[in-house]
Amino acid sequence: MTAGNNSGKSEWIDPDDIPELTDAFFEAATVRKGETVVRQRPSDYAETGGDAEMTNYLAIIHKDPDSDFGVSFPDFPGCVTAGGTLEEARVMAHEALTFHIEGMIEEGWDIPAPSSFETVMQDTENASGFVFLVNTSKLSDAEA
Repeated sequence: MTAGNNSGKSEWIDPDDIPELTDAFFEAATVRKGETVVRQRPSDYAETGGDAEMTNYLAIIHKDPDSDFGVSFPDFPGCVTAGGTLEEARVMAHEALTFHIEGMIEEGWDIPAPSSFETVMQDTENASGFVFLVNTSKLSDAEA
């Protein structure tokens, strides 16, 4: 492998000198799909005070017989909603989480970094639910 220098000549860089890419490295990285942020690096989220362009949080849908589809958010205890159909529950989940986070921002509370799927599924109460992502994109635009 070579790298450029100011003299215009290439200089050899030993590939063994490149830092190892560990699981911890990838877990702490911002993940993008094209130009869209799928998961924000935790340190970036803290630096922006929660006003990141986009963050995805895990939501869990539960359905009991004779009930609507209930939605809860492991990163936001107490933030819950429901819908008569899966689509209605999905739409209500986005509205509920957006409203909840906007309220936390107005109160000056810290917004938690999204938990990993593995962490959320370690809780036995979540095992019977269906997990999906709720995008909280451009919350700062909603506040303006």
